[in-house]
Amino acid sequence: QKRPVRFAMDRAGLVGADGATHVGAFDVTFMASLPHMVTMAPSNEAELIHMVATQVAIDDSPSCIRYPRGNGIGVDLAAEGIGKDLKGTPIEIGKGVVRREGTDVCLLAYGSAVNEALA
Repeated sequence: QKRPVRFAMDRAGLVGADGATHVGAFDVTFMASLPHMVTMAPSNEAELIHMVATQVAIDDSPSCIRYPRGNGIGVDLAAEGIGKDLKGTPIEIGKGVVRREGTDVCLLAYGSAVNEALA
């Protein structure tokens, strides 16, 4: 059914500090396999704010945001278009972001792994 159900999944991915029983290694797999599900994973706190705005705007399908435990990486929210009201702007569903241009190799990353791929 195409209902605007919204999920927020904490402890997503491999979060070793919480122990073996709190690993979300398969959350992308099972959520993305659900019909019409929009699955999102922010790479930083600014993307999380924009993805929450996106979830609010989605009114014709279920959606989920998965995020790891802990603090953000400390991005400048104002530089990312987020004001003091902390309201984000909905992002385009299905569109990726090129973080760094290159010619030798292409790395594709999702969620917090983006920061590790750029390191």
